[in-house]
Amino acid sequence: MPKSTRRLKRTSPQPTARELKQAQDAQTKNKQLASGNNDNAATLYHRPYSADDALMLELSDSLDSFHLGKSFLGFVPSRIGHSQAIDHASIAVIGAHKYFIGGDVRLQTNALRHYAQAVTALRIDLAKNNGGPDRSLHDAMLTAALLFCFETTLDPKVASGSAHNRGLSAIILASSGRSCMKDELPRSLLYFHWKGVFNRPVVLGQVSPFDNEYWLGMRPASCGRVGKEVETLRWLAQKLFVRLPRLIALVREAKMGGGASVDEAMKLAEVLAVDRDDKAENVVLHGLKVAKTQAQTMNETKIIPFSYEFEDTPQYEGAMYYWQTRIMANRLLALLLSLSGDETTTTRIQSLQDENVRLVMNQMMSFQYGLSVGLVGAWAICLGWITVWGAVQDVECIQRGSRTLWSERLRPFLLQKYNLLHRLHVAFGETDMDEAAEMLVGGPLGARAITGVMP
Repeated sequence: MPKSTRRLKRTSPQPTARELKQAQDAQTKNKQLASGNNDNAATLYHRPYSADDALMLELSDSLDSFHLGKSFLGFVPSRIGHSQAIDHASIAVIGAHKYFIGGDVRLQTNALRHYAQAVTALRIDLAKNNGGPDRSLHDAMLTAALLFCFETTLDPKVASGSAHNRGLSAIILASSGRSCMKDELPRSLLYFHWKGVFNRPVVLGQVSPFDNEYWLGMRPASCGRVGKEVETLRWLAQKLFVRLPRLIALVREAKMGGGASVDEAMKLAEVLAVDRDDKAENVVLHGLKVAKTQAQTMNETKIIPFSYEFEDTPQYEGAMYYWQTRIMANRLLALLLSLSGDETTTTRIQSLQDENVRLVMNQMMSFQYGLSVGLVGAWAICLGWITVWGAVQDVECIQRGSRTLWSERLRPFLLQKYNLLHRLHVAFGETDMDEAAEMLVGGPLGARAITGVMP
């Protein structure tokens, strides 16, 4: 018979006769599985005897359903029963997940009640433990992130999600220099928090508050089994997320004839140009399986006939964030080269656009997988699709072997897929996408396709 799973703590009274009968039935089933040739012979069954154990298992199921089990949220179950804020936030996330699947309003009401209790408990903990032990700080980080996940699950555009995002930034920034920031949990949370690192500063036209050597040097945590190449791509993407808001703001000033000169912006753009690792990218690409796209329309099959199959979500995130940050850095550098008035830069601009075409196709071939992995996929595609839109604007067509994809025919397809990601009453139009793509290269602030869905 296979070895039993870990012994669960018994914090409740002795099991009832019914519970003992269920445990005996599970034991019998395991013996039957172990004695046969069933492929599931190693499957074990147990009934948790405490409310904490039940909550741990239910939260793990919800996180796995959202494909977040390999993110920093994988640390949460171990803190169940040690923090009221985490307990209530976990119940709220579970309720939001059930409501998302079934649409029962009663589930939503109960989830909102626990959400309110989690917010209250978090405020009390922050006031009580200001400058306190690292464990309290970890719990505060986890709670704020769970609340953000709760909000984005119920409604991706609610203002509270943005508030929790800002709160998470404040907690992380206040922890700068503390020994606990070397732990895996805070580092994995920092990488999860790329929206606060990049999106909010870009929306406000500001430099990222994480733009210093301390945060730039923080390598990703390995919550799952990721190869060193995937880890490298994710680190480079994070460095670009941190530095790009400054470059975007500088380019905006230069285009408006403000205090920043083209030379100042160009200097930073050249620094970001070397934040790349072609060897690591090739290793990841060569390790991906390619399969025919399971498209619903003939048009989609013609545009993306084949799609990538990633091993897991960390590999997907590492590649996607690397490709989209590289596109942004390349577009900004190409724009600055064109503003310099130097005719000798034409060849280099063409080279940057050619690279972006390749990165566009990589992202498009990843779209199918992204749709299959819940929030993780949607978060990556939201920004990635805008970078694709911008790169497509820069060229007349995309040549892939014998196929030619004309940009003007590609735009309606990209717009349709982008609107698929959002449960909005009013869909985005081509003008919204144009403004968003322009905003990422120093255009006017306020693009709805960015500010409306990216807290």
